[in-house]
Amino acid sequence: KTVMYMLYLIHLNACAYYLISWWEGIGVNKFVYNGEGNAYIRCFYFATKTATSIGKNKRPELNNNLEITFMTCTWLLGVFVFAILIGDIRDIVGNARLNQVYYQPT
Repeated sequence: KTVMYMLYLIHLNACAYYLISWWEGIGVNKFVYNGEGNAYIRCFYFATKTATSIGKNKRPELNNNLEITFMTCTWLLGVFVFAILIGDIRDIVGNARLNQVYYQPT
């Protein structure tokens, strides 16, 4: 369930990235989608890479407030996704050890 939420948020982020690219013009600068390959796959890849903060992310143009705002929201989304994942993993491990801890001799 958590993975589906994460994929959905990344999907929305990929759609927003394409919308920004379309709004500014496909391939007009280094930040937006360049128009090569499958648009959805490339935008989904960018959204995943940016949300997880792996690799060298594209830098927004310094004078473009829309790109700066989008990247800030994307990085915050990444932090949010990692917080949820870490919390869920903690709960899974805690529930798996519950019986062991409950029956542990004192």
